[in-house]
Amino acid sequence: MPVRGNKCVHGNMVCSLCTIVTDAAKRMSDTINSTIAFKKWDELAHGWMAFRLADGSSDGVVYDCRADAVRHQLHETLCAYWCFRQGMGGANPRDCQIFLDVHRHAYDNGARMADSDIQRQPSLILSTRSHDILTGRISPHAS
Repeated sequence: MPVRGNKCVHGNMVCSLCTIVTDAAKRMSDTINSTIAFKKWDELAHGWMAFRLADGSSDGVVYDCRADAVRHQLHETLCAYWCFRQGMGGANPRDCQIFLDVHRHAYDNGARMADSDIQRQPSLILSTRSHDILTGRISPHAS
């Protein structure tokens, strides 16, 4: 990824335009897609998998909740946690790379990722409207 300081040429810490897909992201994508292909929808509907940030590998277990996935890892911040509810159609390597990069950046800066099993937690993923407000494209008071 071309960088200026810690940011890409577009001024972002994690950028979908500058993302270079690594073997870790390919491994993660392959694991997600094969799990979807070989497990029943009912098993995956609320399932979670843990993926190591270092290499995109997984223990291959689909956990019932994020807390179980975290509990079975050496340390919470060594993994990114994939919720199948948000990706029942599968995942491509580019999206997995962005997913891993966002988690790495958040953990490196002391943040914790929100647990979607718990209500009313902030998400690091901005809505399109929030992004437009943040970048000044629209007014926060626009309907």
